[in-house]
Amino acid sequence: MLDVRETIRAGARTVTAILASQDFAANAGTLLGNYVLPVSASGAGQIDRALLTAAIVNTPTKTYDGTTLATLTAGNFALTGFVAGEGAMVTRNAGIYSSANAGARTVTTSLVVSDFAANQGTLLSNYILPAGATGAGLINRADLVVTVTGNPTKPFDGNTSATLGAWDFTIGGFVPGEGAIITETHGNYASARPGTHQVSVSLDPGDYSASQGTLLSNYNLPSVAVGPGEITRSGTACAVPYAADCELNGLAQLFGVPRFYIPYPSAYTPYFARTNGLAGLPGVLRQASVTPIPGGLLIRTGMPTINSPEAILMQGEAGKTFTILFPPEQTPAPLDLEETKP
Repeated sequence: MLDVRETIRAGARTVTAILASQDFAANAGTLLGNYVLPVSASGAGQIDRALLTAAIVNTPTKTYDGTTLATLTAGNFALTGFVAGEGAMVTRNAGIYSSANAGARTVTTSLVVSDFAANQGTLLSNYILPAGATGAGLINRADLVVTVTGNPTKPFDGNTSATLGAWDFTIGGFVPGEGAIITETHGNYASARPGTHQVSVSLDPGDYSASQGTLLSNYNLPSVAVGPGEITRSGTACAVPYAADCELNGLAQLFGVPRFYIPYPSAYTPYFARTNGLAGLPGVLRQASVTPIPGGLLIRTGMPTINSPEAILMQGEAGKTFTILFPPEQTPAPLDLEETKP
C-alpha cells in the first residue's frame, strides 16, 4: 500500500491510498475473484507538529556591572528537532543571569514566535517552538584601579617611610552606588631625600573596606598603588652635599654639634670659603655658631682641629667666618654629623 498525503504540512489532512489486487488478503472461504476490488481509499488524517528544543550555549559572558542582564547572539542558541535539511536561528538578544554577582551563573531567556527566523525551505508551522532556553553563563569580576592622589607629604627624616590616610587614595572602576576605602597606612617614597617622589603602597585584600551594599568579590583588587608624594626640607639647616664615600644616615642638625664634616671639593660644587683643606680631602672644623642665610649657612669657627682623629690638618685661626652657599638648583642632602668621619 502506498500512502499519499495531499500535503506534508502539519495539521488535519485527507489520507488517500492507491490499491492493487495484491493489497487485498482474502479471509478463509472467500474468493476475491468474485468481487470487483476498489482501486483506492481515502479518509481523514492528522500530521502533528514536531517538537523543537532550545538551549543556551557557548557561555555568554560579561564583566560585572551590578545587573542580571545578559546579552545574547544567534551563536548562543542551539535548536534541535528539525528534520534533515531544515532549520532556523534565534534572534532574541537578551537574557537574565541567575545572579548579578560575579561567578558561574545560569542564563535564561523567554522566546516567542517572532524570535525565530526560519531557514529557506523551512515552515516553522510544522514545529512546536520552544518558549524559552537556559544554559551556563559567566560574570567576570570588574577591574579596579587604585592610585595615590593625596600627595602624601612629610618633613625630611632620612628614611623612605610614607604615612597615608584613606583620603590619599582614589579607587576607580566601581559600578555606580558601590565603593570602598583603603585602610593601609604605610607606603614608601622612591627616595629618602627632600623633593617630589613616587609613593608606592602594597595592598592586600584586607586593606580594602567595602561600602554598604558592595561585595569586593565582584572586583579584581589591585595589589599596589602608586602616585606622587613629597618630602619637604627641614626648617633647620644641614650640611650638604655629601661625597660619594659618605653615608647618608638621616637628619643631622648643625646646631649643638661640636664638630662637622664638609666634603672638599664637592661633586655639587658648593662654595666653602677657602677651607685650606688639603687638596681633594675633607675639612673638619669645630663650630662656634651656625646661622642660616638665604641659600646657605654662615659658620663661625672655634679652634681649628689639628692632628684630629680623622688625621686631617685644618689650617686657620680661631674666630674665622666661613660661608657655604647652595646652588639654587641643588636640594641639600643632610649628613649624619658625628664626632668621627662618616
